[in-house]
Order: sequence, then structure tokens, then C-alpha cells
Amino acid sequence: LSKHITNYYKEITKGKHNQVKLSRDFVPEALDDDGQLPLLNPSAGAEDQLYFSVRLALLKEINDMTSLPLLLDDPFVNFDKSRLDITKGILDTSVQINQVILFTHIKSYSEWDNINLIMI
Repeated sequence: LSKHITNYYKEITKGKHNQVKLSRDFVPEALDDDGQLPLLNPSAGAEDQLYFSVRLALLKEINDMTSLPLLLDDPFVNFDKSRLDITKGILDTSVQINQVILFTHIKSYSEWDNINLIMI
């Protein structure tokens, strides 16, 4: 699972974070460049991207057994534009296997293809 989380997080952060590990309490931690210590005080965007990576990795693991929808409730509010574009690409791939339902108040997401958008 850590490998899948790391792969998604590395992709979303454009290679800035190369390793994620799960603690004994199943808390994901992005590691520093040496892979030794957890990053201290990550930004809200970095935390959101990490937890989004966890969701994608769990979905990938579950897909081996069954295909479930991915429900998202405004998970991208702290993403900058470049990371949001990368994330959209990941979701475009995900919709080939899973239904993606996005709850949001951000109107620009209505332009995204293949996403079931519910405006709140």
C-alpha cells in the first residue's frame, strides 16, 4: 500500500516527495529527501495531496476484488493549478475503472470530462 501511495504522491507533487510510509497507526508520512524523517509542518495542500494519494491507493487495492465509486467532497481546495491539472489526469484514468463523484462548490470543475459533479 505504501508503494501505491508513494507513486501517486510522487506524481502529484512532480517528484518533490519520493517516499511515503505508513506508521503503525496507519498514518501516512511523507519522508524527507533522505527517506529518514517525516516532513515537518507540511502545507495544507501537501497534506490534502497525501491523503488523496492514500484514497487512490486504497481504491487501487480494492479494485482487485471489486469496482467501487470514488466519492470526493471538495478534496482539491488547497491544490495549486499545476497539481490540480496532474490530479485531473489521474482521475481521467481512474474513471475507466471506477465511477468518480465529486461534491464541490467550485464551478470550474463542471468543465472536467467523465466526472459526475454535484454542485453544493
